[in-house]
Amino acid sequence: MLRFLIVFGLLISTGNAANHLCEQIDVIFVVESTSNISADYFKKTVQPFVKKFAESFNFVDDNKNAHARFGFGLYGDQYHYQVGLLTDETRHQFEKRLTSKLNYVDRGVGDLVNGLGVAEMIVKTSGYNQNRVVVVLSSNAKITDATSPTTRYLQDMCPAIFGVGIPNSDNVNSVASHPTAMIQIALNRSDYVYSDLTAAQDPTNGIISKIKNVFPCGTAQCVGYIFALELTEKTKPFLSLFVENVKKFVTELPFANHGFMLLVTDSKTTHDYNFEAAEGVIDHLNTLNDAEFVETGPPDLEGLIMTIRVQIENADFHNYAIFMMSETDQVINQDVVDFQAGRIASSTPHVYVLDVSETPTDKLAFLNLVNNDTSKIINGVGKTTDEVYALLEKGMVKEFSAITC
Repeated sequence: MLRFLIVFGLLISTGNAANHLCEQIDVIFVVESTSNISADYFKKTVQPFVKKFAESFNFVDDNKNAHARFGFGLYGDQYHYQVGLLTDETRHQFEKRLTSKLNYVDRGVGDLVNGLGVAEMIVKTSGYNQNRVVVVLSSNAKITDATSPTTRYLQDMCPAIFGVGIPNSDNVNSVASHPTAMIQIALNRSDYVYSDLTAAQDPTNGIISKIKNVFPCGTAQCVGYIFALELTEKTKPFLSLFVENVKKFVTELPFANHGFMLLVTDSKTTHDYNFEAAEGVIDHLNTLNDAEFVETGPPDLEGLIMTIRVQIENADFHNYAIFMMSETDQVINQDVVDFQAGRIASSTPHVYVLDVSETPTDKLAFLNLVNNDTSKIINGVGKTTDEVYALLEKGMVKEFSAITC
């Protein structure tokens, strides 16, 4: 299905009474543009709502390093849509794009899940920003919309989802009269669902006031937790050691204001699942399918190490913490791996390795990663999941949980 949305990144500007300049936020507006919506209502009410909402936040010309990114889209049936991707722009550029692109067109009859699907697409192509918000403007929401895999993905990736009811062309607002499905979409938060646009703009209980509570200043983007896995023929017998321990460990960590990433490398490439909420990593681990990965041949350890280094150098977080399961029985480009491992260690001291090597050929790689602290290299060969966790609990669990910003 194709779907539609409006995606906006935001920081509240100095011109607004609320000061939120310390954060970067992407807000995704999913906006209905079906045959059920009145063109006149859309022009006179929906467009001004989006414009007024955006006016509360910084743009490039307000703050180059901490500004809003905006995008937009509208959903109808599965074949007709309008979408604008997230982009860095001045206030004038955004308003010009809003005027030219955010217009009502009868895009046929379609369910809300079409719009949520476009939001999913935007998230996947937008690059990392943990402070994501979804705002849904729709006249109706069904249980099938709430229970779709697309909705679950957005719930994993976006800490806050808001629903706002708008009337259809017959002046029927089903979200206001039957909010159950929309509440389920909004992470089961009834206080995140508004009967209409007026309620959504309330200065005390509206969306902007709730955003400030979800992402308090000074605490956002604190720690980026990276869980890196080499999944090849050599490590497959030890897969449960990694999967079960990460799932258990993640539940021990504070979820708010941190990002979680799963990296999986096979013998060909590294699969990057992007930073997301902790539940997203658990979902990926629960559905990890060995068949998706090329297990024959030597592992792409170089690619895994390089991907970790790039993520750290993106500096989306104040701190990074890494837990990796790999082996060095087979290493291609050993000198490159050793060098890049050392660069990671120079960027963060929070690195632990679950070593499942049986006949290691490169002992420097893991030593360089942990800056020669051998207590951070856990030998997983011959151990049960509980035995490995007991070792991790003594060091890694305490260290990673204690990281502050």
